[in-house]
This record gives sequence, C-alpha cells and structure tokens, in this order.
Amino acid sequence: MVGAMTDEGDAVTSDDLMAGMRSDSDSAMSAALAAATQWVGEGIEGVGEGRNADGEPCIVVLVSELDPDKRAKIPTEYAGFEVVLDDSDTIHALDDETC
Repeated sequence: MVGAMTDEGDAVTSDDLMAGMRSDSDSAMSAALAAATQWVGEGIEGVGEGRNADGEPCIVVLVSELDPDKRAKIPTEYAGFEVVLDDSDTIHALDDETC
C-alpha cells in the first residue's frame, strides 16, 4: 500500500484496515443476529455466528424437530450472510439446583 496515512501523518497498516473491515462486518453480523433471534421458537433452538464451509462468517440456525415445510421457510441467506442449518437437540434451561 503506497501513501496511506492517517490525519495525524502516521502510516496506515494492512492490520489497521483489516480491523476496520472486521468492525463493519461485526456490526452487520450483530444486526443480522439480533433480527434472526426472532426465528427462535418451535423447532428452532437458537441462532448464532459461525463459519461456513469456505470459512466465511455465516448465521447458524440450531434446528431440533422442524418439519420440512417450516425448514424450507428458513432463508438460505439473510442480511448478506449465508444461513446454515445445524441439527440440534432440544435446548432446555437448567435451574439453579442443576448448575
């Protein structure tokens, strides 16, 4: 990179640029996950951030018992991120005595 400088005259490194890109990507993922939590319900145990087969950020949807019709309604992409279905068991909260 030639001539990239901050306003203070310091050289900008590729690490500086990548950090900025991660921040933008992190913000986009956070917003996507916040919206995707609305999917949680019968048969969908949770959503989270993961990596797809290519190592790119994706939205992981934990699916327990979901009939094929409902499964088909889950988008394959949301907010620019691939949506990956991951088969899961039903998730139950533990009470204080169990922990």
